[in-house]
Amino acid sequence: MPTPPQTRSRLKRGPDQEIAPALATAKRSRKAVVPAPVADATQVALCPPVAPPKKAVQAAPLPVTKKFIKDANFYREDGNCILRVEDTLFKVHRHYLTPSGETTGFTPIFADSAVGQNDEAPIVLENATLSQLRAFLRYAYSSFFALLPTQIPDADLPNLIDTLWFTDNYHISSMSRWAKSMLYEIISRNKAVLKACDVDIYVALLYLDCTCDGPSLRLLVKDAWEPRLRSGELSPAIALDVANTVVYRSLQGIAYYAQLKAIGPDIDSVKFAALALPERHKIPLLIGALSLARYWECAIAYTPALDLYGPLCAKKFGCDCEKRWQSAWGAAVRKTLCGTYALGVDVLAKLSVLKGHLSAAESSMCPAVARATKDSVQGYINSIALADHFLGPVRRNRNAT
Repeated sequence: MPTPPQTRSRLKRGPDQEIAPALATAKRSRKAVVPAPVADATQVALCPPVAPPKKAVQAAPLPVTKKFIKDANFYREDGNCILRVEDTLFKVHRHYLTPSGETTGFTPIFADSAVGQNDEAPIVLENATLSQLRAFLRYAYSSFFALLPTQIPDADLPNLIDTLWFTDNYHISSMSRWAKSMLYEIISRNKAVLKACDVDIYVALLYLDCTCDGPSLRLLVKDAWEPRLRSGELSPAIALDVANTVVYRSLQGIAYYAQLKAIGPDIDSVKFAALALPERHKIPLLIGALSLARYWECAIAYTPALDLYGPLCAKKFGCDCEKRWQSAWGAAVRKTLCGTYALGVDVLAKLSVLKGHLSAAESSMCPAVARATKDSVQGYINSIALADHFLGPVRRNRNAT
């Protein structure tokens, strides 16, 4: 057999270098890969961290500086305090915000002399509106003569309310008392001011009356609000909430009665379920309806006794005016019952109709007895304490007006 040819080595040989024969004929073998030993924690910590790939760096947008406007009337160059309400700056004098001898809401703020010294760091009034601060500053910068009651027109009612809100929030008591006294003066001298105003005015006056010192405004507000509630011009829902909050029983009774009239002559489950009232108001409403119905039944059940003490009748002897009064009362009650079914729970309206029927019978009575008949029915009307029918009798004298 022919000998196989020798496999040539791929390695270059030098002139004086020989390759062993075994190397030429041996098979190549791949060595097993031995994993490198894992470095310990010390070695890992010493290894430099691999930097992440660099990204394109974008410049952060610069914050937009909001520009505030200076108030046209109350940014005074000689002022020593800068205020901000919403987006408007005011530069005023500190002594108007902290009158002599008073500790107001601004007193602790002004303890830091660096506050409110420039437009970049004003004192921000978050609990005030522009109209409130402007109204306050308008009166604060007015002369003594301009603040007299005779110089305050009726049209200043909204400005005085704004001033009272501001001074109450920041405890400026001297200006608060002045504003409340001016409100009392305006409403007292012209009650028509409140007869056509918005319901928000009534709400504000009742809330401020509870928190501010000065003459009470609640009776003036009730006298203006009551006829508009009874006529149905204004909804009683707001009056119920406000009267319940400020604990004003008289207004509560009026509002419940107005709500009862708004339901209609009859109360059924459908109408009652459709009432847009909180549950806390529905139970007193039903209680009042039952109580007023019983009051009406008791009022017409018996003929009221006239006060016969004294010479009521000019004839004195042989006068049958008392018999005529009993006859007139019975006839008036029958006419009222036959003609006032549509009035339903409106007991006050029924009593007014009864009073009208009795007036028609005055010609058959002596003048003194005729006046007594009017007084008897009017006594029923005046004795109706509406709040007692809906809320029960007063247990304490506090807030019972």
